[in-house]
Order: sequence, then structure tokens, then C-alpha cells
Amino acid sequence: MADHARELRREFSPSKLNETLDEAVRERPMLDHVLDLGIVGRAVAIGAVGALILWILVGSGAAAIALVLLFLGSWYVLAQLSFDRRRRTRPLGASDDAEDADGQADADAA
Repeated sequence: MADHARELRREFSPSKLNETLDEAVRERPMLDHVLDLGIVGRAVAIGAVGALILWILVGSGAAAIALVLLFLGSWYVLAQLSFDRRRRTRPLGASDDAEDADGQADADAA
């Protein structure tokens, strides 16, 4: 039993979990935006305000359902908007000089 407990502790150690999370974020770039605490905080605020308004107007049952739906919906929408605003990815071999040349060409054209 003690060996099993040590193995579980090793498997769920913070360093192992951080490695797993970093790997998941690398594979799925949107996950970084979903886990952003700023986005989660705004989603909680939207859900709370919406639930409070419905609690006053309708009742506690509708407010509870609205809290969950508004939180999940706004969390997804805010994460998607943040993901869509991210910088465009470049191929690994692209250098910053090529980007500077494109920017200089755009400035010369204007």
C-alpha cells in the first residue's frame, strides 16, 4: 500500500503536472487562452451580473441556470476572441529580417 501511495504521489507531483499542462498547451494553442485568469474573471463577472438581474426580475431558479449558462458561454466567447486576436504564426525558418523588410516595403509604399 505504501509503494502504491508513493507511486501516486510521484505521478501527480506538481512538476509532472506542469510538464503535462505545458505539453497540452503546446498541442492546443487555444487552451492557453481558456486558462487565462483574466478571461475567467471576466466570465465570472458577466455570469454574476446576469444572474443578479434575473434573480431580481424572475427568481432564484432562473438566476442559477443563467449563472451557469452565462459563465460558460462568456468564458468560451472571450477565450475565442482572445485567441482570434493573437499574433499570426510564422513558419519556424522565417527570420525577423524578412518581417522587417515587409514592414519597410509597406512604409515605403505609403
